[in-house]
Amino acid sequence: MRVLITGGCGGYIGTLLTPYLIRKGYNVRCVDRLFFGDDVLRHVIGERNFELIKADTRSISKDVLNGVDAVVDLAALSNDPAGELNPQWTLDINYRARARLLSLPVRLVSLGMCLRQAVVFMAGRVVLLMRIPSRTH
Repeated sequence: MRVLITGGCGGYIGTLLTPYLIRKGYNVRCVDRLFFGDDVLRHVIGERNFELIKADTRSISKDVLNGVDAVVDLAALSNDPAGELNPQWTLDINYRARARLLSLPVRLVSLGMCLRQAVVFMAGRVVLLMRIPSRTH
């Protein structure tokens, strides 16, 4: 099973979640801009089940979803002081990029391809789980 983690692979949750999923046998594809560098991912870079795509979640292509069974969306400016530095970035990353990502599987479903499991969205302390229905022909 392949899990896409957006943002956050180098963040608070992702630095623990990524190696955990790899140890459990999942293939992990990480899309992260790595604002703070890739040092926090040193322990997983080079792992057989790990793929890193250095990209900004605000402009990722639907191709990152190819072969993906589940999405864990961790991309966010995660605290008030960071968000206050540039409110426009906060809106773009924390809301618009997330809304755009959510729309990608819907477009894929209309093409007869879809994620087979779920999309997990992190929203502060709230976790939203959305099942993506399979399309049958």
